[in-house]
Parts: sequence; structure tokens; C-alpha cells
Amino acid sequence: MIKNSLQFLGTGSSMGIPVVGCCCSVCKSTNPKDKRTRSSIILNLNGKKILVDSTPDFRTQALTHDVQNIDGVIITHMHYDHIAGIDDLRVFNYRNKTRMPLLMHRESFKDFYHKYYYLFEERDNKLAQRAKFDIDIVEDQSGQFNFLDNRFSYFSYSQAKMHVLGLRYKSFAYVTDIRDYDDSIFDHLKDVEILVVSALRESESQVHFNIDEAVQFAKKIKAKKTYFIHMAHEIKHEVISKKLPDGIELSYDGLTLELN
Repeated sequence: MIKNSLQFLGTGSSMGIPVVGCCCSVCKSTNPKDKRTRSSIILNLNGKKILVDSTPDFRTQALTHDVQNIDGVIITHMHYDHIAGIDDLRVFNYRNKTRMPLLMHRESFKDFYHKYYYLFEERDNKLAQRAKFDIDIVEDQSGQFNFLDNRFSYFSYSQAKMHVLGLRYKSFAYVTDIRDYDDSIFDHLKDVEILVVSALRESESQVHFNIDEAVQFAKKIKAKKTYFIHMAHEIKHEVISKKLPDGIELSYDGLTLELN
């Protein structure tokens, strides 16, 4: 029987860690858990590998973690640090000789079509044809969808007025880049056992939860285990880990969890 799992490809904020030109203690740390590429995960579900967000670091992540194949991609939102690795997925188009399934919300697709217009051009070149995607679009603010024979539920919230897609698969939920949300979100997260949620730093942020806000959010959900993601270079893994309540941990690049 195939075991389902989650692998953190990257756990860092939009600039990655180390930050270019920074000499802070985290950026100069020798602890590998303080080295964070931009945030992304791979879900291994029933024999299918589903990438959630394709970051500017995707090529490096794939080489580092020996990613041999991706069966499909879900995009949470259209900020650069979550979609700039789209073109690096072409290798799987060429290798598999098929189009890559790609799912996103209608609000994201409007921006995606503008940024990646060349993926929609009709050309005679066969390689260009294979470099395209089969795009699935969800329309409502919440609901369910089937993706590669796996059933997900989804819900919406926003970050700096940008629509973001939250994901749930059975008792696992992924909530990245959250800042503004309706309390109905907790209905979608009821009985979640493994929660992944973004937590930028200890100090306040206008566009992300800070550590305290993420802790309070996690406590409301009461998941058995919560893992923070999308962490900036103000977060020193060894230091912050000691401050967190039981059941809440910092993720790190390469961490793998078993899912139901």
C-alpha cells in the first residue's frame, strides 16, 4: 500500500534565506534548518506527485531533493515567489510527452494568463505544444475539486488584496500567505490534524501572520500538529523552536511528513 506524504521543498519567505548581502546571524548560520528556499511543498498522494506552488527556487529544490517527476501543480496565488518557477516545469513536459495539469482559482488565472501569455500561443513547434498546461480553474470562494484522482476541498482568503487558495486533503490543510480572512475559514479547518500555516517573523507584518498570530490561529484549529512555513531571516530555527507551544513546530527544507 502506498503511503501518502508531504515534503517541504522550501520553507522561506519571498527573498529566501540567506538573504543576498545580509550578514545577520541567521543568514550566516551553519545550521541547515536556517537555510530556506522559497515556500513550496510536494504532496505524494496515491501514487501521484502534486507540487503546490512553483517558486523561483524550484530547479534547485528539485535537484537537491531528487525530484524525478511531477504529475500536476496547484497554484495558491500569483505572487512572484510562488509562481516564478513555472518555466522550470517544462522538463516534465518534455520527459512525459504530455501537458502538465495545473489548477488555480479564477482570480489567479486572470493574472497567470497575462504573465504567461506565451503558453497559450498556438504554434506548430511540437516542443512548444508540449510545454503548455492543461489548466483547471475553480470558480467559487470555497468548494471541492478532484485533481489527479485525489479529492481536495478549498477555501479563500487574501494577502495584500490578492486572492489566495487554501487547501485541504482529508485531515491535512495548507494555509500559506495568510493575513486577512473571514471567520468561516474555521469551518473549513474543522478536525484538521496536520496544519501548515505561514508565520513570517516575531514582529508585526502588514501582509503575513507573525509568530504569535500564527500560534493563536493554530490554537483555534486545535490540530494535533502544526508546522510553520514561509519564514523570514528573522527566524532562527533553534531559538524560535524553543518558544513554541507543544504541538507547534517550525518546518524546514526537506522535512517529510506522513499523511493519512
